Amino acid sequence: MKSSGAGHINPLAKKIISSGRSAIAYNTWPSEIKKNNVSILSQAITLIESKSASDRIKAITLLGKCKPNKAGSIRIGITGPPGVGKSSFIESFGINLLDGDTKKIAVLSIDPSSPIKGGSILGDKTRMQTLSQMSGVFVRPSPAGDDLGGVHLRTSECIQLCEYAGYDYILIETVGVGQSELTVKDLTDFTILLISPGGGDELQGIKRGITEIADLIIVNKDDSGLEEAAKTTQHHYQQALNLLADKKIKVMRCSSTYSKGIEPIAAYLTLWINDQKKSGAWYKKRKSQRLKIFKTQTQNAWLSEWHKWSNHKILKSIESKTLEPDQDLNKLSLDYIKKLKNLISQE
Repeated sequence: MKSSGAGHINPLAKKIISSGRSAIAYNTWPSEIKKNNVSILSQAITLIESKSASDRIKAITLLGKCKPNKAGSIRIGITGPPGVGKSSFIESFGINLLDGDTKKIAVLSIDPSSPIKGGSILGDKTRMQTLSQMSGVFVRPSPAGDDLGGVHLRTSECIQLCEYAGYDYILIETVGVGQSELTVKDLTDFTILLISPGGGDELQGIKRGITEIADLIIVNKDDSGLEEAAKTTQHHYQQALNLLADKKIKVMRCSSTYSKGIEPIAAYLTLWINDQKKSGAWYKKRKSQRLKIFKTQTQNAWLSEWHKWSNHKILKSIESKTLEPDQDLNKLSLDYIKKLKNLISQE
């Protein structure tokens, strides 16, 4: 695939420094996103991720006007522990997907946030330099914030915008926090779990959790003297999965650094997708994901209302009662919910 300046890591960098907001009118954003204006797409994602109440109203309006085409996209989740090489794999894998094709790829990478100051390094800006400069590629790093599960609270909405913009492949790189990183399965069609060779925890990884949500497990870093360790790790995982997994999960090897084993992985993905669509499992999963996302958004809406009213004197008075040892916390909780509902209804 010919490299060009059309790829983007942070297409707004100069505008943010110089003037902040784009001069393009907000009501034209849907048409601009449709025309592949990546600067506006990036601003739209920033709007969606904003915690401002006024921005949230704008974001909901924008999403209502940016409905993806029926052809859809292929959503791929990439997860695994820190240091396993997720970004390097995405670079090599993405280049392979684009090779000789006119497809478009969006990469939504989630970086961990500091639990103390809340900031994120967003290091993926520097780890996908070749892929990000290729035509038809959009790379967007986002902070995880306080959200658990390895993705951002609004990742599903960012996926919607990327689909509306016409991206054929949407790759979600999770934070990489370990066994509890399960939310990605509710957002993607295909989940890849990357592991390192010879980590000493081959069987530990088979525990219920992150392993069983994977559709493919890949032993990365199959190079630089680690080839035998990679083969051993692959063998151990495959044997254990054959005995314990509820579904058939394949284990493969690759070297992201040398692009070794990447082509067979891409070929396996294509076969897997065709099989899923032929059986109808693909569409069934998409439907269940929409219901899951709806429930999550509803829960988040209630949480936002709680944050909005949490400092109200009525609720504070109930909170103060929890300090009294003789108070029933269950009854206080029910009273709290009742009062919160009344405040919302009177708004």
